[in-house]
Amino acid sequence: MKHDQLEVTQVDERKMPLTRKAVLIEIASVLVLIGLTIAGMIFLLALNHLDLTKPITYIGGDDMANLENAQSMIEQTWNSTADRLGAPFVADYYSLPTAFLHNFDLAVLKIFCLITANAVVAVNMAYFTVFVLSSVNAYIAMRLMKVRRVLSMGVGLMFAFSPYLFARELSHFTLSQYYFIPFSILICVWLYNEEDYLIPGMSFLKDYRTWLTLAFCILIANNGIIYYQFFSCFAFILTGVAKAIHEKKWRYLFKSFVPIAIVVLFMVIALIPFLDYVLKNGMSSETISRAGFGESEVYGLQILQMFIPLSGQGIGPVELVVAKFNEGATYVNENVSSYLGIAGCIGFIITMLVMVTRRAAQDRKYGSIVILSCLNFGFLLLGVSDGLGTMFSFLTGNQLRGYNRISIFIMFVSLAVLALFIDRFLDAHKRAVFVVFPLFTLFTAAVIWQQYPADREAEIASYQETAAEWDSDAAFVAKIEADVPEGSMIYELPYHPYPESGPELEMNDYDLMAPYLHSKSLRWSYGNMKGTASDSLARDIDKQPTIKLQVEAMKKAGFAGVYIDLRGYLEEEGKDLISDLEEEIGNKAIKSDNGNLAFIKF
Repeated sequence: MKHDQLEVTQVDERKMPLTRKAVLIEIASVLVLIGLTIAGMIFLLALNHLDLTKPITYIGGDDMANLENAQSMIEQTWNSTADRLGAPFVADYYSLPTAFLHNFDLAVLKIFCLITANAVVAVNMAYFTVFVLSSVNAYIAMRLMKVRRVLSMGVGLMFAFSPYLFARELSHFTLSQYYFIPFSILICVWLYNEEDYLIPGMSFLKDYRTWLTLAFCILIANNGIIYYQFFSCFAFILTGVAKAIHEKKWRYLFKSFVPIAIVVLFMVIALIPFLDYVLKNGMSSETISRAGFGESEVYGLQILQMFIPLSGQGIGPVELVVAKFNEGATYVNENVSSYLGIAGCIGFIITMLVMVTRRAAQDRKYGSIVILSCLNFGFLLLGVSDGLGTMFSFLTGNQLRGYNRISIFIMFVSLAVLALFIDRFLDAHKRAVFVVFPLFTLFTAAVIWQQYPADREAEIASYQETAAEWDSDAAFVAKIEADVPEGSMIYELPYHPYPESGPELEMNDYDLMAPYLHSKSLRWSYGNMKGTASDSLARDIDKQPTIKLQVEAMKKAGFAGVYIDLRGYLEEEGKDLISDLEEEIGNKAIKSDNGNLAFIKF
């Protein structure tokens, strides 16, 4: 009898206005969740073996661009320009629209830059923040969906430690920062379930959901380099369509345009620097070039990959399945991050079953589950190769191509549906809570372990390897800085357009950004946008028919030496280049300890 009374009290509390005691309990729950998240990070990522002053990843991808953002924020106010890149000019990124569509992420990075004054530490701390914000925001969204605390905490932890995040890490950091997706889905649930939500009237401005929606939409507009904004708006309009069809009233469709309008408005505000630049200078077709709408098929969502783990974690049969799929699949690229995890797979299957279950569709008690199931089906149609996303890219252009990235939306929706089903089960079987909660806690821990693709030993070895590479580059650039006057300009070879030009042999896309990170006053030729004056100068030097003419052009532009990343050349080609430069310049080259880099002073 006491158990029954206890459970009734819990259920009633969820329907009552928040009291001071309830607020304190929620705050305590969030603090516990943060503690669990940090503990999970320390254990899984072996953070006790990480030197915070060394990067977690240093492979010449977006990780290098993240470090450049932090370094420019330390030296300047923001990352829109970089005074020491693009020499002899100043690199500016106003012509890149996506640079202005993740301002929240950059604000977090700026805060850590101000606190630490160290680019590497700032980026590492911003990465750790993703785990915390993802778990807390998912918890908040689930609690606002009236789901029990333990279940909400489990969803938060599983969402934070997602395969999607582990696959992308700092190498695709702007997309790793997916922490506002729960709010997008919460808005959809409110749109579908709450009749008085976003309806103009006397209570409109008094409704806490109105102000939360405004805040959420501002955050959504400044996160995700257009992908998460687009997917969120797609979810809003899909919800409006589903509600309008269900109720046979089109006013529900029009209501869904309110959050869309807010998101679009604040995206336009965020893009003001870019729009001002384009009005003054015109739009460069070279800034971000795509191969065509067919890339949306290459980088589309593969349904089977949502069920294929990132690794077999040493389990023989699983390793075999993963290897066999990756060897035989037509497109295996960043879409490997689509894996939903065990809990996500279960929730996804439930959403597909709900779509064909008439009873669930007609029962208002399951309204949240119904709309979440509709969203997952819509996300699937949009993201899958040759689906609605490919059609959209064909009709509107080719700038949106990575539709596999919608998998993180699918994962959260699937986790939410699983939690809602368990929560509804506990409504009907209140005494089961004493069995379900411990089992769900163990299940959450097992899911998180299974979602992590590496192991502690591999993580520690990776940290050590990365630190050695970082130290070698730092020592080499220090030699250059000691050998030339302060503020000198250094020309970088091979010529490599920025951004998104892909790797050259073993030199990754942004490896030429490394000397900027390790120097204090030197200016570097790499890093300005394609089509700019700086890029044109570097391209003209590269097109000179002989080494003699190239060196003369470098000297005429005011460069004090030439820096060579030998990974961008075949071995013999690199040796011949250095030999020819030494002969023409009259100085001997110095090389880095790892043999990757060389420098010749004029």
